Amino acid sequence: MTPNILKDPQVYISKEARTLFDSMKRMPDFQKFVNKDFFMLAMLFGYHKKRRKPLKRSERTQSGYARERYFFKEDMEFIKAAAISEENDLKVVESVPNMFSIAEEYVNGGISFLKEFIFDNPADFVKKFAGYLKKNLTDSN
Repeated sequence: MTPNILKDPQVYISKEARTLFDSMKRMPDFQKFVNKDFFMLAMLFGYHKKRRKPLKRSERTQSGYARERYFFKEDMEFIKAAAISEENDLKVVESVPNMFSIAEEYVNGGISFLKEFIFDNPADFVKKFAGYLKKNLTDSN
């Protein structure tokens, strides 16, 4: 049996994530972001916090949020690494839809952390995020 391969798989997000991302697009720090950037940012928070939350069909947006072709090589490497780490199996990278499903769950799990990070402190995002990365990279070494 030949595997069902999609030509350009899409990622989906929750309606809550869509509302958050649309709000963020109006903020100065995010005006150059495209859909896949918001997706990757929320995924980073979900992965770092080890929060994976299934994305039910009834909770997700009606259409896809970003297509595989819009993700940079580095984005796909992070998605692959997260999927391999989660499944503990290299074969997971053979299916982009499976990897995207895991990534969607990290995004869904990371939304509340991202929302808190963005809106609970009025300092600008770039400075806060740099501090967040510095603290967490230092703590993990």
